[in-house]
Amino acid sequence: MFFFAKIIITMEVDMNNITIVGMDNDFIKMFAQKLAEEIGYKYVDANEQFDKDLLANLDYPMYLVDEILVQKENLLINNLVKKEKVIISMSDDMFLSNEHYKILENSLTILILDEKLGKIKKNIQNSIKKHVKFAFAKNDIKTEDVIKIIRGLL
Repeated sequence: MFFFAKIIITMEVDMNNITIVGMDNDFIKMFAQKLAEEIGYKYVDANEQFDKDLLANLDYPMYLVDEILVQKENLLINNLVKKEKVIISMSDDMFLSNEHYKILENSLTILILDEKLGKIKKNIQNSIKKHVKFAFAKNDIKTEDVIKIIRGLL
């Protein structure tokens, strides 16, 4: 049984929002939605919201060059962290790309570890682990465990 949880005490935690990240997007979404329901927070899928924002602007002439995509993604993340009482699910690549983990520094960030990964994905997961406040094994995580942590930080 693998269980890993850590607190980086030097960072302030803004309890207005919580970000759940990991390699298994379907599991991350499901867990984040369940946790949001249990604690009365709103659930937001950052990747889905980014796609919606892009699709909403397709009527306007715009070049989808990397610079514009980076700006739009940064704007989205910045707007999400300003929301109160929200749980955000985010893919591993969105969390790491453009150093979005820095924007999320004051949020409660939780990584759900997946043990069934190849070497490259395991390395990516280890990179994420350096930038989150808590990490839980996918097979062992329970909403009750996260709620206890949240209550302990309030």
